[in-house]
Amino acid sequence: MLIIALGLLFASSRVNRTHKRNIDELKKLQATVNVGHWSWDIKTKATYWSDQLFTIYAMPNSNPVTYPLWSSRVYPDDLNKVNEAKQRAITTKKPQSEEFKIIQSDGSIRYISSTIEVELDSNEDVIRIFGTNQDISDRKKAEELKLSQEIYAHSAHHDFLTRVNNRLGFDANLEHAIQSATRNKHKTALLYIDLDEFKPINDDLGHYFGDELLKVIAQRLKDSVRSEDTVARVGGDEFAIILTKITENNNAQVIAEKIIHCINKPITINGHTLTLTVSIGICIFPDDADDDEEIVRNADNAMYQTKRNGRNGYHVFTNN
Repeated sequence: MLIIALGLLFASSRVNRTHKRNIDELKKLQATVNVGHWSWDIKTKATYWSDQLFTIYAMPNSNPVTYPLWSSRVYPDDLNKVNEAKQRAITTKKPQSEEFKIIQSDGSIRYISSTIEVELDSNEDVIRIFGTNQDISDRKKAEELKLSQEIYAHSAHHDFLTRVNNRLGFDANLEHAIQSATRNKHKTALLYIDLDEFKPINDDLGHYFGDELLKVIAQRLKDSVRSEDTVARVGGDEFAIILTKITENNNAQVIAEKIIHCINKPITINGHTLTLTVSIGICIFPDDADDDEEIVRNADNAMYQTKRNGRNGYHVFTNN
């Protein structure tokens, strides 16, 4: 009997050591991924927080955690959605997840990704709620940095007033279009567009009217081309359009006629109605230009030829 008892004692000790080792490994894992777990017994109201959860909230683990204490650390605007997620878990008896922010004792804000689950008794009643909180602040900061970089890059390449590409965006897109056309043996057309007599209109009706007019023109140009084409404002009253992967040279002429018809429609701003005309110059790569600089120069020359021809039309540059 003594041998049996010693054997049971040894086995129990070995189980305890294994259990302790598993707990230690779990704590190390939670610290590595910065995730803590918690539970709340609905009947006894007993609350449990893991050591890592106290670390995430920057709270001493010597004090019992109460709802008022926890909620005081949750970012005020996020408290309702966390409580709603908990209630959904209880009502649906299905796992829920939510992201929210917490405020640590030093005032710093951390981002939390949480899971909420429920434990049921034999009658399918909820007896315990449990879940995890993971500190995802580093990931959030990286996402915000990436977003801010994307916003900056977009702003750097787009005109603040009209929201189309600016000169920098135009240059980058044209270079890409020329490279793609060269690589894939297709054609790219450039349309240079100047608003006829815009300066007198801007002077007579004011800069606000002129700005609103430019917005309308930019939108009409965008509506006249495909989504893969580029519309850019390259000067005060000058726009450019890059048509990629055109199959026939007259594709550009069809677009030019469409633009003229669209721009000629009356525009009403603040009770003032007027009709604009445009002068368009067209150049096709690689037929009549060898690179991006030459296609711009030739399209610009063709645009001025349109003005010499009487405006409100287009002219196609050719080397012949």
